Amino acid sequence: MFVAGRTLTAKSGRMADALSLTGAVMSMLNEKYGTNYSIRVDIGGNPNAIFLVTPFETLADYEQMRMSYMADQEINSMLVGSESIGDIVSDGLGEIIKPIGEPGAFASVNTVKVESPKQMEATAFCLEVAELATSITGDEVGLIRPLTGDISELFFVSNFASMEDLNQSNAKLTENEDWLALYEKSIGLIVPGSLHYAIRQKVA
Repeated sequence: MFVAGRTLTAKSGRMADALSLTGAVMSMLNEKYGTNYSIRVDIGGNPNAIFLVTPFETLADYEQMRMSYMADQEINSMLVGSESIGDIVSDGLGEIIKPIGEPGAFASVNTVKVESPKQMEATAFCLEVAELATSITGDEVGLIRPLTGDISELFFVSNFASMEDLNQSNAKLTENEDWLALYEKSIGLIVPGSLHYAIRQKVA
């Protein structure tokens, strides 16, 4: 299983317009090509960031969709003049190595960088982390390995129905001794200070 994402940044004062256009394009992609794109925005992060995300069963599915929409004149015509509304910052592609669970209204995305010489060992450790977090909280914690961009990064992703559910899940972890012990085990595997925490809200 794989996940593809596109990050966009709305121009100042054009967030509503950017979300409207992105939503229209997303709906057309989902209708024409059978994708399951959703739109998320940052909570407590970049107020102009927009994240367009969808899963794919195989890379062949992703390639077929990408080639089709690039040649789609209807979609391309919708994007004419969009540079006045926002900018495409980056595309990303990743492999889901531990399932994320059903999409929710909110998602937590924890990003870490692993020590490159120990990438395989560090990935195995992060898989252990995701499995323990799932066991402690009862919430499915997925793990994504990037196939593009900075491949020393790994992403822990969880979905929640509300901000309160997300907060309660985090509280369960901070009170668990087995979880706290993982910080010491991470020495030499995770780049110090690399942990980045983000909350994303689904808006479409």
